[in-house]
Amino acid sequence: MPTIATLDGIRIYIYNSEHNPPHIHAYLAEWAGSFRIADSVMTAGNLPTKSQRKVRKWLDDNRDFAARQWREITKA
Repeated sequence: MPTIATLDGIRIYIYNSEHNPPHIHAYLAEWAGSFRIADSVMTAGNLPTKSQRKVRKWLDDNRDFAARQWREITKA
């Protein structure tokens, strides 16, 4: 599970054997969330609201990078 970014203690991962739609996983201590790369929507998890905003902002600013990482890591 490669880490593609860290922001304010939130670790952003993409698993090697992922399923569609393209998404990232964000972890902060015991909280986690999955976010679609295409539109930054959190589709699962219990990440605190403030952390959700940070992840969505990061995805909005780095969408192309996240999509490239998805393709490289998952070989999709």
